[in-house]
Amino acid sequence: MYLTEINNKIKKSIFAKIKTQRYMKSYILIIFIFITGNVFSQKNDIIKSIDDKISSHRNARLNDETLNKEAELTEIYYQSKENNYEKGQLDAILLLCKYYISRKEKYDEVIDKGKIAEKIAIETESNSLPVIRNFLGIAFTELGLEDEGKKNFFKSIKDSKNISNQEQRNILNYKNYKYLALYYQQKQKKDSAFFYLQRTLHESSEISKGFIFKNDYIVESHLKMAEFYTQEKALDKARSHLDFVSKINKNPFLNADFFFLMGKFALLNRDEKSFLNFYSRADSLTSKIHYPTLKARVYGDIADYYHRKNDLKKHVYYLKLNSKIKDSIDRVMKSQINKINLNDYEEHSFSTRNLIYALLLIIIFIVVLLNVYSKNNNLLEKVPIPILKKDNCATDKNPISISELTCLAHENDSSFYMKFKEVFPCFEEKILSINSSLKPLDLEICAFIKLNFTTKQIAAIKNISVRAVEGRKYRIRKALFISKDDNMYVWMSKI
Repeated sequence: MYLTEINNKIKKSIFAKIKTQRYMKSYILIIFIFITGNVFSQKNDIIKSIDDKISSHRNARLNDETLNKEAELTEIYYQSKENNYEKGQLDAILLLCKYYISRKEKYDEVIDKGKIAEKIAIETESNSLPVIRNFLGIAFTELGLEDEGKKNFFKSIKDSKNISNQEQRNILNYKNYKYLALYYQQKQKKDSAFFYLQRTLHESSEISKGFIFKNDYIVESHLKMAEFYTQEKALDKARSHLDFVSKINKNPFLNADFFFLMGKFALLNRDEKSFLNFYSRADSLTSKIHYPTLKARVYGDIADYYHRKNDLKKHVYYLKLNSKIKDSIDRVMKSQINKINLNDYEEHSFSTRNLIYALLLIIIFIVVLLNVYSKNNNLLEKVPIPILKKDNCATDKNPISISELTCLAHENDSSFYMKFKEVFPCFEEKILSINSSLKPLDLEICAFIKLNFTTKQIAAIKNISVRAVEGRKYRIRKALFISKDDNMYVWMSKI
């Protein structure tokens, strides 16, 4: 009996402990759920607050002075970063970049923050990537780094295919094409510039009528076309675009460019009074809307005008104003360029580690190249590279040299084959005498082979695959009855 009571007490004690442990586990679980739920609830509240702030800034006008956009958006960005909220970081940076670009300032900030946004967008597969690259392109272009700008514009155009909203795609590509046209104008490539100006006209016309800024995009695209035609002195075409703008423009900010172009047009028409009047109005507007680059152009043109008029005093006066503004712009641009953290920009800078890797790759490449050369040395001796000579039946009045002909080939110039026949007048006749069914492209491939172009070079020039060139060479070999043992390049050199 005594033992039984002791056993019962022990059992009760064990059961009590087990029960207590179960209660403790339940309490801990409840506390954990409560704390976790509270943390998630707080985080959700923070994220909702961030989204609300982003929404208010997105809906506000860019020139709304009641909002301290830069400070507030910067705070939103760091708040999003603390809470690992990538969408908030991305949205804040996009709005900041848009703000800086609209004010034509802090392009260094656009580049530094844009690279951060680009990285986030790639990791999260965000459809905002083409917009970021457009901002980067604008910033680089405005800082005078036009080649980097061009790269980003082309990337933006390529990525824009992933934007499902047609209107957003039209607006984005309008901006890309506008800056690409400017790039090619500066490079004096008129055909490319004109092509992208036409694209801006097309994209602006494709924007839906309900979009509030559609008219501004249309006006700006016509102003760019008018400027192009004015520079080309095609005054009738320039006038038609300017007349169109005068009828539909309702944006005072675009009037500065309009008056400037009207002044240029008047000067070309030798209407000096209208020229000075329009330039005076353009000058006044550039001060109001803070447009120093256009103001510098206005003063530069007026200085040139007074120089032609032999009015030294006014010429020097406007030249000084032009120089002062240009110096100011240059100082700002240089200070911004110096602030750009190029170490974070992979296309501009190598880290020490990357430099070591690059050097190792170069060394490996040289070793492999020497090895290949040594293995193929005997073959090269057996099959010497043919020295190209003009045909025996060629006259002494050949218009171009072999080197010039090779340059035409590299440029895929449409006149290449015609010039080739002038240098080698017997070549086509001999080839066709073997097989008259060869097509024009076959004959051109034969010409490339005679000039010693490799398969890869031919593929790059004709913008076709290496396999396609190899297939074409195989068919030519069969058509011309060239045996497998014969070197095709040596065979062609003898024709």
